[in-house]
Amino acid sequence: MLIENKKIGVGIIGASEGSWAARAHLPALLKLKDQYEVVAISTKSLETAKTAAEKFGVAHAFANEFDLVQAPGVDLVVVAVKVPQHYHLVKTALGAGKMVYCEWPLGNGTPEAEELAALAREKIIKTFNGLQARSLPELKFLKDFIAGGGIGQVLSSNIIGSGGNWGFTLPNERDAYMLDPKNGATMMHVPFAHTMDGVAFCLGEWQAFSALLARQNHELLITSTNQLIPQLSNDHIMVNGTLEGGAVAAVHYRGGSSKSINFYWEIKGSKGEIVVSSPTGHLQFGKLQLQIAADNQELKELPVPDIYGQTAGGTPGTQANSSYSMYHAYKAVANDLAHGTTIVPDFEHAVRRHKFLDAIEKSAAQRGKELV
Repeated sequence: MLIENKKIGVGIIGASEGSWAARAHLPALLKLKDQYEVVAISTKSLETAKTAAEKFGVAHAFANEFDLVQAPGVDLVVVAVKVPQHYHLVKTALGAGKMVYCEWPLGNGTPEAEELAALAREKIIKTFNGLQARSLPELKFLKDFIAGGGIGQVLSSNIIGSGGNWGFTLPNERDAYMLDPKNGATMMHVPFAHTMDGVAFCLGEWQAFSALLARQNHELLITSTNQLIPQLSNDHIMVNGTLEGGAVAAVHYRGGSSKSINFYWEIKGSKGEIVVSSPTGHLQFGKLQLQIAADNQELKELPVPDIYGQTAGGTPGTQANSSYSMYHAYKAVANDLAHGTTIVPDFEHAVRRHKFLDAIEKSAAQRGKELV
């Protein structure tokens, strides 16, 4: 679907105070007023919807998704709520013939994602999935720099990252649902999957791998209530293998935060190495520092050229400035709609990423215990 010479009308499902939509999607869209117009918001109650609509200057507020998808002027429905609700809401929007931007994960498991992708394919509807890392200027530049031979042939890639949640504490109960695998929003589904999509974007997909999953911590403390709750999901993920092109790769994600650094990615090449670091293990949030060491030189900053637009959309940041990555994602969406391209991940891409996570679980389950 091409949208030319008009603003893209957006309806957002899930924009209550403090939500991801309110912190990231809406501020980003308001910075792109030449390309977008947010025309409708829906939340679970009309009161909260009206509050959000008034705050962000949106004309229509609804207490349900059915009215939103039928609202005049809505071209693109954004689903930015908890994962267990994605399937129903996306299906409702597709049923109304609307384009959909659904946050990652697309579904609560691969079967839901496959069904939604099939429905979009059947109805020939343009879709987008929220794997925002590949929209970051830093990763676009990194991909081009490596492809252009900046460090020669890539020999290895090593990542250690922190999940943030899934450690020993949570500030409140809002994110406690992420501790239960049944809700499809574990550390593997969120920061790990976003990072793996970014790695695939820059270096290519995994060619072969083996995985180890472990749950080392079985309960967390909600600090606001001093309550202990079960931690049911894996808080350690280790994957090693080879990437397309033959590079050796290793990834280790663990729950909680590090006292040193929460994200460290070393890419070793035949003519040098690149280090990507961040104060957050959520690669998709941005705030990435790029450094390079050619041959036997010391590490130094690898600046992102202005042409990549790194300074647009606000200062790169973590959740305190979540709109940075969403700004660049929405710019890419608008470009796809204007030119008929498919640069932004769609539902078909999301299904492939869901299947990748399934393969990790399968590999971990089949892993034998060897005594040395």
